[in-house]
Amino acid sequence: MIVNLTLTALPNSPKIPVEVSEDDSPTVLRERVSKATKIPLEQLKLIYRGRLIVAASSNANAADTKKAVAEFKLEEACVLHCIGKPSHEQPTTTTTTTTPAAASTTTTTASTSSDPLESALALLKSSNPHENYTTGITTLEKILTNISEHPMEEKYRRMKQSNPAFTKRLGGLVGAKQCMAAVGFTDDPHESLYVMHPSPDAWPKMMAAKERISKAVMEAKGITAPNSNSMSAPLPAAAAAAVPPAA
Repeated sequence: MIVNLTLTALPNSPKIPVEVSEDDSPTVLRERVSKATKIPLEQLKLIYRGRLIVAASSNANAADTKKAVAEFKLEEACVLHCIGKPSHEQPTTTTTTTTPAAASTTTTTASTSSDPLESALALLKSSNPHENYTTGITTLEKILTNISEHPMEEKYRRMKQSNPAFTKRLGGLVGAKQCMAAVGFTDDPHESLYVMHPSPDAWPKMMAAKERISKAVMEAKGITAPNSNSMSAPLPAAAAAAVPPAA
């Protein structure tokens, strides 16, 4: 069986195919993925359809008798999401000579971007005081950080729209609904919830959005962003407490 691997640290990189046996345990599967992606085993988080694929612990060897294909219902050509930085990744530098005319064209293209997240962030920024905008995108960054650090916990993928803290920091701002939709949340009008449903496409979309929003937070706070190579590494955990999840 061939499965495909995506690297969340390098969202634009091509999928990596890897051959998996139906007899492979979760430990063996993780070793195959680590070898194919060059992500050290101790750093690798392997996720399929919202489930974290973990190796057997040293004091629970019996768990390693499980078959990963059957246990996690892996299918031919399915996509597994890999969190972690490949150890072989080398910084690259590209030098581009740009004429004034070309620069003008590039700027115009960026300002008219049809990217839903860029449009949502622009609306949030232009429709609210700078202090409120900064608080809003910082809150959104915390929400996405919680999801990325706790992929198995559903409570972090559900946000009650009536949550007072959420409403004050983000939910009550113009553009908040568009931002939540752009990062992968859907609006459940029956329960007044924002919900992010796990799917093969939801994870890379959310991780790419998290990186973009972290950049927007730094810009809003006047912090100089690292170069593009360092931004490809997994983002550090949020230091502040998370916004209270839905009850």
